[in-house]
Amino acid sequence: MFSSVNSFLGFDRGCIGNRECLIIGQNEENGNFVLHQVLSAAVKEKRPVCLVSFVQKFHHYNAVSLKTGVSLQSATEAKQLQFIDGLEELVHTFFPETYQPVTNQENFLDRMKEKLLKSLCCLKEQAHGQPVLVIDDISVFLSMGYHLDEVMMFFKALQEALWFSLDASSSTQNGTTLVVLTSYDQHDRDTWSLWKFLTALSSLDVNVTGLQTGYCKDVHGQACVTWRDSMDAPRQHATKTLQFKLMENGAEFFAAGTSSAVL
Repeated sequence: MFSSVNSFLGFDRGCIGNRECLIIGQNEENGNFVLHQVLSAAVKEKRPVCLVSFVQKFHHYNAVSLKTGVSLQSATEAKQLQFIDGLEELVHTFFPETYQPVTNQENFLDRMKEKLLKSLCCLKEQAHGQPVLVIDDISVFLSMGYHLDEVMMFFKALQEALWFSLDASSSTQNGTTLVVLTSYDQHDRDTWSLWKFLTALSSLDVNVTGLQTGYCKDVHGQACVTWRDSMDAPRQHATKTLQFKLMENGAEFFAAGTSSAVL
């Protein structure tokens, strides 16, 4: 998995670079395999990682990573990785067992931002290397009833806090890397607008979609990766689109129409 996905993403090393903002979009097809690769590669290279999930429990990510030879459980025990169960926190916020003021819901995004920053500060003190923050899946906030503007403000405030506060002493080549997965539907204004907003603030994005020709058991979808210059440089970009087939412990990429199954 590492070599094929890394090659597709254009990583020079075995892991995403420092101070990057990678946005993974999924539409009709599951783009989690990209997130799992970045997560496992970061742990393998001993970078401190904070993983917050609003869709899955820890055992899911650990089971997937074990297929690539990486144990998230061991990384957690070594205090290299911290898992934040965002799904559980959302449930407690929106479905409290006892009465709580409505401001509890209104302040959730602010509290979550502060919790992530605190976790990253602790990781930076305990582990070497530049941290990686992974969020899966930020579009869940829209499903829970938050307005699009609130979610966009949460992301922008988090990104600015990471790079201009937490990493204030770091050089422009170093700093926290932000990896965010979001689901979208082109017919859903809010999820589509969130995806476009996130990509505009990214240095790298991957758009994972289904095939335009429909289902195929040997070609699972297509992915388009876009590279952008840094925030301080002109917003030029280059793109590459390939089709892929998911396997038990990896993914195979190929140009459209060149899959061995159709040749």
